[in-house]
Amino acid sequence: RYNPPVALRPASICMKAARFGTIHRAGQSGPGHHFSELCSGHRHGQSTVSKSHGEPMQTMAARRMVEKPWGKTDIGLFGSKPSTQPTAIGEVWFEPAGSDVLVKYLFTSERLSVQVHPDDEQARAMHAVRGKEECWLILEADPGAEYGIGLTREVSRDELRAAALDGTIIDLVDWHPARVGDFIYNPARTVHALGAGLTVLEVQQNSDTTLRLFDYFSARPLHVEEAVAISRRGPHHHRLDTHVDFSATRILVDGPKFGLAVCNGRAPTLPSNATDFQLVTWRDAVTIDGQPVPPGSMVRLNNPDQIRTSGNQQFFLVWAVKPPS
Repeated sequence: RYNPPVALRPASICMKAARFGTIHRAGQSGPGHHFSELCSGHRHGQSTVSKSHGEPMQTMAARRMVEKPWGKTDIGLFGSKPSTQPTAIGEVWFEPAGSDVLVKYLFTSERLSVQVHPDDEQARAMHAVRGKEECWLILEADPGAEYGIGLTREVSRDELRAAALDGTIIDLVDWHPARVGDFIYNPARTVHALGAGLTVLEVQQNSDTTLRLFDYFSARPLHVEEAVAISRRGPHHHRLDTHVDFSATRILVDGPKFGLAVCNGRAPTLPSNATDFQLVTWRDAVTIDGQPVPPGSMVRLNNPDQIRTSGNQQFFLVWAVKPPS
């Protein structure tokens, strides 16, 4: 009997690792710990970054590496896996997950499952807290890498169901060549899949409501009927899809579910309904009020005005959106 997926609650990000992979502490030298060892305390792994102008202290989030069969054994600036257990890291995310918005780095060596996420209303019908909209920013792409978003044409429910069951859905997915700097907004109910050879920044609603249509005949369970029922069954077009110039500061998403900006040396002017700020680094170390934030890290900020970088250091700024009063 199919049980609808449960949305991630604030302290339950580690539950996802328990179901789908092993998590590793950043820099750990031995085999991955079971999730309960790493998540015994909700604030486990945080450290103070600085205090600014009377504001409460900023905190650096703990970084977690999640093993995935489609991940990579060497993920560059995040370090290689321990030689005692050469398994693949597919996701890196940050804890605690108290925000409505979740930030991940994804590292792919094979195609991921073809899947879809419900919107908020559909998720509540599944007894989940919220649905899942997300976006991708391509940071690295091997030659021939691609991503799939939407379908090549309009199809009926029966055709989508049959294609999911026999695997021909791979030919229905609209695959695009991936370039560094490609930005794709993936609304709820959109059929999608990432291809191999990618490093991706993913920003999403903090939810684990994923329905798989096709997983290359693996042993993992599918949710074909539920996925077909909620999917948009046609091509993807979204006004936010673009190509990013990393040398410029630019807001890529400004609500309604979350916000994302690419920043070069400074943060942009943010909307008044922005809250719960997360500064995420990639290749550059960023200095905030004289305190270094290493590459591949995330710092929670109470106020984006606290950001005082030195030079044209690149970072990403993510925020939640306050609901209308």
